[in-house]
Amino acid sequence: MTAPDPASEHTAGGVPQSATSSPTFDLASHAAQAWEWYRNMGSPQYVCAPMVDQSELAFRLLCRRYGTQLAYSPMVHAACYLREKRSKRNDIFFCNTTPEDYPLIVQLCGNDPEILLAAAKEICRIDGVCAIDLNLGCPQGIARKGKYGAFLLHQTDLVVKIVSTLAQGLDKPVTCKIRLLPSFKDTMSLCHALVAAGCSLLTVHGRTKDQNKHLVGMCDWEMIRRIKEEMVIPVFANGGISDLDDVLRCMEATGVDGVMSSEALLENPGLFSRNMRLSKQGEKVKEVYRPGGGEKREEKKRGKEGNDRRRQQQEEERSLRRSNQLDLAEEYLQIVDQHPPERLKCVRAHVFKMAFTGVQLYEDLRDNLVVAETVEEIKEVVREIRRRAVEEGREEGVGERSWYWRHWTEEKDGGGESGVLEVVEHDGVGEEGFDGMGCLFGGEEGD
Repeated sequence: MTAPDPASEHTAGGVPQSATSSPTFDLASHAAQAWEWYRNMGSPQYVCAPMVDQSELAFRLLCRRYGTQLAYSPMVHAACYLREKRSKRNDIFFCNTTPEDYPLIVQLCGNDPEILLAAAKEICRIDGVCAIDLNLGCPQGIARKGKYGAFLLHQTDLVVKIVSTLAQGLDKPVTCKIRLLPSFKDTMSLCHALVAAGCSLLTVHGRTKDQNKHLVGMCDWEMIRRIKEEMVIPVFANGGISDLDDVLRCMEATGVDGVMSSEALLENPGLFSRNMRLSKQGEKVKEVYRPGGGEKREEKKRGKEGNDRRRQQQEEERSLRRSNQLDLAEEYLQIVDQHPPERLKCVRAHVFKMAFTGVQLYEDLRDNLVVAETVEEIKEVVREIRRRAVEEGREEGVGERSWYWRHWTEEKDGGGESGVLEVVEHDGVGEEGFDGMGCLFGGEEGD
């Protein structure tokens, strides 16, 4: 995506004068710096969303092996972070990172500019953290009680003060993740105000805060497209993504610079590469599969050129191994051995989603997963799912996707444009059952 000219007529007239955070604010200079920072990160297009207790280090590293180019930490409550002992803060709130985890953006929530700034300053000292994101999208009841997330969207003055305080007080960029307001006019005014306050990258979830859980509805890519047209900084889209084909359709339909995924990525960390393990971080998937079907492309050409291309394609396919859900679960657990999260329930939650078909099929193993107290016990559950599936001739089905689709009662017709969503219970394990291992972890950022 080519950066717009910050000095263009559109840029000059796009921001209401009342939205600027300072009389000396230079929008053109800010936009240029935002694009330079984005390019220095490698111009990431495939993004792992911030997910409470789920986008922790081990999961981020797994996603990066399969095409994720930028990841966000789980949401960090600024006040809670500061109240925790300094020596434990980063582990408890999943802010710990490694060189392989770059680039990383840490997301904060709260409503007090000074508290947010204090927490952000400490987090910015962590090597590998390249920006601070402000959560303006969480629609959950806890955000309503705490007066943060999407429940700040109507308080433009407060939001502008928070963003400007962070932008002026930090030596790293500030980004924002929002949901849509009921009207396009109000949404656009808010977006311009955020940019004028110092926001360097904007992520737009194409639903309102009331479109949540059983009322989730379709994601409004058209609204995101209109926002992207007017913004002078990089813009990410979030929502309506189930696979890489949706990602590509979303980018084409909206013109955004990147696409962020959450719930679909929780089930399938290989989403951005069609489950192909990439040889190096940041590499893009080789398109050797036909969109939607996962079948080999048919070679149309004749003669020597066609034969050479077929041989080359066969070599590419042999060099790339497609990982199924059980493969991903086992690979994740291997990473957990090296980077164990503070809370084991995060690990159980990930395995539940990745191996969803297996734990639904074998109820005793699901129960074993619920009560597992060590990583080794969780590994044994996955091994036993595979053993039984192979013995019964079910391995292919058990290794395929299913958790993300648990709500769909009609076939989805691409890009979040059609289909019916319904909350479905699975043998007593619903969205918020199984030790809170459902949409609670991806609720705000859900696709």
